[in-house]
Amino acid sequence: MKRIIYIPLILLVVSFLSCSKDLQVEKSVPTISRVETVGAVIAVTVPSTVSFNVTVEDAVRPLSTLDIEVLINDLVVESRSIRTKGHRATVENEAIAIPFVKDMDPVEDVVVRFTSINVDGDHATKDIIIKATRPILPSTLYYLIEGASPILLTNSIANPFVYKSAEGIFESKVSGKIATESSLVDADFIWGKGRYESESAIVGSTGDDIEFDYTGMIVKQIIFDAQTFLIDVQGDVATKITLNPRNDATDSEMKSAIVSLKKGQFLEIAGVNMESNLNPDFFNHSASSKIYEFLGEDGDWEIIYSPKYKGLWVTRLQDEAPTNYWVVGHGFTTATSWHADYKGIGWDLDDFKQVAYARKIEEKVYQATVFISNEHDWESFEFQFYSNRTWEAVPAEFSAASILGDKQGFSIGAPIAGKPGKSISITNASGFVPGYYRLVLDLGQGVEKATVHITKIN
Repeated sequence: MKRIIYIPLILLVVSFLSCSKDLQVEKSVPTISRVETVGAVIAVTVPSTVSFNVTVEDAVRPLSTLDIEVLINDLVVESRSIRTKGHRATVENEAIAIPFVKDMDPVEDVVVRFTSINVDGDHATKDIIIKATRPILPSTLYYLIEGASPILLTNSIANPFVYKSAEGIFESKVSGKIATESSLVDADFIWGKGRYESESAIVGSTGDDIEFDYTGMIVKQIIFDAQTFLIDVQGDVATKITLNPRNDATDSEMKSAIVSLKKGQFLEIAGVNMESNLNPDFFNHSASSKIYEFLGEDGDWEIIYSPKYKGLWVTRLQDEAPTNYWVVGHGFTTATSWHADYKGIGWDLDDFKQVAYARKIEEKVYQATVFISNEHDWESFEFQFYSNRTWEAVPAEFSAASILGDKQGFSIGAPIAGKPGKSISITNASGFVPGYYRLVLDLGQGVEKATVHITKIN
């Protein structure tokens, strides 16, 4: 019988187990034996730099790195990683920044955290607390926008961290930097684009701009919080108006809508090129090109838009004095430019294109802005101011002295029977230049002593 010997196999297993035991590594955790600030610094005013001397050691396992982190409100705002070798390493005079960041209290506990890591990834941590004081900011900051004048932001005693602009009308979408001086070169602090789109941070003069976008809103005030570093605004949301197709035999693109509006309401009118068709009697063009303030009185108004005639009409055909006056005649239109279709028509009380709504701008004072032309089949223009849209209306009366302002090319029309030197109409004279004119009718001395101030609009 063949004999089987097992002894070599048993010896092999015993030998392998013995070697495995010899290969086991003893675990170890580093020690941070020394952390001291250079110059014994315990308090700083940010932004500042603090230097440290650090000694780390691990008697068993080799060292790998020393990480230094600066934490404010539990967020890492600055960090550094230093290579360490052997079983003992000393870092001398290692400087790290204590920055000025958002959400800092007047005096803030800043944590400087030291973490020593060995080659196995085991680590030891030690924290040092530095008292950090916020810088004292000036009472005025500047919102600097390329190509525009600085916007001044001032704070108040009630809340010294919150800076506000004066109330006005500002762009709804702005890109710029906020600085402690009106020039970036001279500024101690500059706020620009932070880590995310909606936040700002202290940056250099070449850092990215911080942006805000409040499209669809009229921005009346810009607000900056110097503690949270957030930009906010105060304003009004614009009412969006959509004009619908209007049946018109001569203009298939004409649109209109009857809308209930309030004086001072901000509007966004969809589908209208407002820039070239603005009606200055009824709309105040804000800094944002798509938002407009309504200037008329509260009530229902018809808004009519014609890309063909470059007109934006705002009207209430039922209104009459003293609510408004009507400009009637020929050779003018409330559109922003003249059109050949107007050459043969006029003296129509029903066609909105041939009458102008003179809106009351103060007691007994009315304004209408019209394009006036003598390129008419009747070789002149002529218009009158009527108290309503009927031929029985009471017209304003003028004399030569009634025409004020840019009056070259304007004169009074045919005299009133029995009233020499008096007329109810204004027509062209030598030197007239066709163009866009603002007419301001003043009836402060009565309809028989009316004046009209004429301003040429470029």
